[in-house]
Amino acid sequence: MTERLYYIGDSGPFYYDDSGTAGAEGGTLSGENLQALLAEGSIKIGVSGVNAGHLMRRDDIESGIAAGAAASVSDAAYGAGWNGVTTVAPSKNAVYDKINSLSSSDKYVFDVEDYGAGTGASAATNTTAFQNAINAAEAAGGGIVLFGRGSYQFTTLTIDDPGVMLQGQGRAGTKLLTTDTTNNVITISRGSAVYSHGGIRDLTLYSTGNRTAGYIIHITANMSGGLIDNLQIGLHGGYDLGHGIYFNTTLWTLTNSSLEIPGPFKAIHLDGGNDNYFSKLWLRGDHSNDSGATGIYIQENGGSWFSDIEAVEFYYGIRIRPNAGEDVAWINMHNVLADSNDLKGLQIDPNSGNVYGLNFNSCWFASNGAGVGGVVATINGRGIGLSNAGIDGVYFVNPRVVNNGGHGIEVSNAVDVQINGGLFTGNSQQSPSGTAHGIVMNDNDEWQVNGVRSGQVAGRDNSQGYGLYIGAGCDDFIVTGSNFLTNVTGGISDNSTTTTKIIAKNFGNTVQERSYQFGVWESKNPGTVYLAPTDGFVHAYVTAPNPGDRGGAQLMIDGSNPPTTPRARCSVNDVGTVYIEWASLFGAVMAGEYWRITESDDAGAGVDVTVYWRPLY
Repeated sequence: MTERLYYIGDSGPFYYDDSGTAGAEGGTLSGENLQALLAEGSIKIGVSGVNAGHLMRRDDIESGIAAGAAASVSDAAYGAGWNGVTTVAPSKNAVYDKINSLSSSDKYVFDVEDYGAGTGASAATNTTAFQNAINAAEAAGGGIVLFGRGSYQFTTLTIDDPGVMLQGQGRAGTKLLTTDTTNNVITISRGSAVYSHGGIRDLTLYSTGNRTAGYIIHITANMSGGLIDNLQIGLHGGYDLGHGIYFNTTLWTLTNSSLEIPGPFKAIHLDGGNDNYFSKLWLRGDHSNDSGATGIYIQENGGSWFSDIEAVEFYYGIRIRPNAGEDVAWINMHNVLADSNDLKGLQIDPNSGNVYGLNFNSCWFASNGAGVGGVVATINGRGIGLSNAGIDGVYFVNPRVVNNGGHGIEVSNAVDVQINGGLFTGNSQQSPSGTAHGIVMNDNDEWQVNGVRSGQVAGRDNSQGYGLYIGAGCDDFIVTGSNFLTNVTGGISDNSTTTTKIIAKNFGNTVQERSYQFGVWESKNPGTVYLAPTDGFVHAYVTAPNPGDRGGAQLMIDGSNPPTTPRARCSVNDVGTVYIEWASLFGAVMAGEYWRITESDDAGAGVDVTVYWRPLY
């Protein structure tokens, strides 16, 4: 490559290249082609205010700026000298930045080619050059380690001080290819400071062969405050890369990036830290059907945010699995899609750890284990699966759980799981006769399902057995305001034996639903037969105005008119020296039953009977 030194003279810019060719002042350069040359990375630039008109080699410029002999470039230094081009600000700023970067006291850009790297150089040569540039940036207190356009081979790199940003020329422009097969490729750890403010951006990381272990990027020692932006890891259909990115971090951001991780590996692994931000990501496996293949694996974390992410073609799209002594808490996911994975979109299964305070808002879990588009076909496929002790507080708002191989969602041995709104349809794809269901709750306590739609909708199969299946071990739960119509077998199958439950105001008549909202007390007459319009309660009490008065009341309830089956009774009388002045009875009546209160007294003793009805709606 010919290296040209561009220089501002008295009448405009000119150049001097390493072949000895000099360009005349004036019409050899415009703002536009300078900007293009800068983007290609093929030029070096210098300006000297004290030697105007003098051709200077690069070492002259560096020594002159270091000695303070070179002046900063001002707006006036360009003017009409740029061949009449008036829109040259981007080029001018690039020139100014490049000049300043040559000063040892103010330098913040460290070009790897200045340290001996090259697209045609060996991996060993480039590794040394890359690491030297990183070390120089660290020694300066931080800076940009700049990679040019093209593909560079290297082995592994380490960043262990704050503020170093690895900067490429875009994903298609800069490709860094590791030749290592087992180690972590880029390790970022904490050296002398807690906050990094560095990271990686605008490049692709790939390999020259199959990797069997290690992470492409490993960020550890509770590093804080970094950025990974516009990064590509892997190429679809290419080599196994090992794992993607490991985070034990606080306040890191990963955004606008694509991670293609084939084989039994994790794309993103959170193992500690908190307050990290992940957005606008494409995570892709290769249908390896290996339980280690995971898009997002959260082992331990104290709170991170995920939005606008898709995880596809792994075994698990997302898996949350803390070990003993580890917690995963305060995770928030919004518009995260876990589609077309071989077993489950989302799996939460603590391995003796704890999971609590998790929120999933408007997330999509579809076609997992469904047997289409390369996905493994299995009745064990789930959109969402929660199992194992240690789950206490997981909340879903408006999930879309569609066309999975087995159940839409299955929850077992969990506490305080809530589903509020959302759609469950077309699940049980691998058993269209209805073996699997939209929502399955097994052995759970304190759970709620509110305002969901679980059943066939337009354009989807009627394949789910029940909209909601409730296992025998469930206790303390609420199911309200939901639509469970149009399933193969029925709306709700409630197999629980608990009395502390509410199933009310739902569409789908598989179970007789009970409402628990009381109406007002209504006064009724003793002796009159009533037909109960709703479920409700009858209350009657008997009073004896005078000592010696004796009598009673009896509640009759059954399906006949008049009813003849006694269900409750009470009476007042004298018992020795004890005077019982009043007594009452209370009875429940189902809608459609007849009821009445009959009264009795001895020899016209004159007891009084008062009757009330209170409906349930």
